[in-house]
Amino acid sequence: MGATTLRVLHTPGHALGAVCFRAPDLGCVFTGDTLFRGGPGATGWSYSDEAVINQSIRARLFVLPDDTVVRTGHGDDTTIGREAELLGPESGDRDHAGSEPTAHRQRRGRVREPASRR
Repeated sequence: MGATTLRVLHTPGHALGAVCFRAPDLGCVFTGDTLFRGGPGATGWSYSDEAVINQSIRARLFVLPDDTVVRTGHGDDTTIGREAELLGPESGDRDHAGSEPTAHRQRRGRVREPASRR
C-alpha cells in the first residue's frame, strides 16, 4: 500500500486463519470480522470459536494503543479504547500461552458478549 506498512496480526476465532492488519503509521487496525463496534465478530459458523475470538481480541488487539482506530469489516469505525471499556473486565484471565496476562490486559480484562447479543 504505497509507503504504508501493514503488520499482520493472527486473530483466529471467526475463522482459523483469520487475520487483522495494523497500519501503525495511520493509527488504525483493519479487523474484518474479528471485532466490530460493540463486540466480537460472528462465531456461529462451524469453523468459528467464541473462546478463541475473545482470546484473539484480548491478546492481539487490546494491547494496541487506546486511540487506535478500528476499521471493521461491517458497520461503523470504533477505537480500541472504546471496545476495551465496553467489553472489559472480568478477573482471573490468562493469556494464550496460559501465563498470567500483562498488566495492560489485566486492566482491560476478558471480552464479554455484548448486551445486544446476549
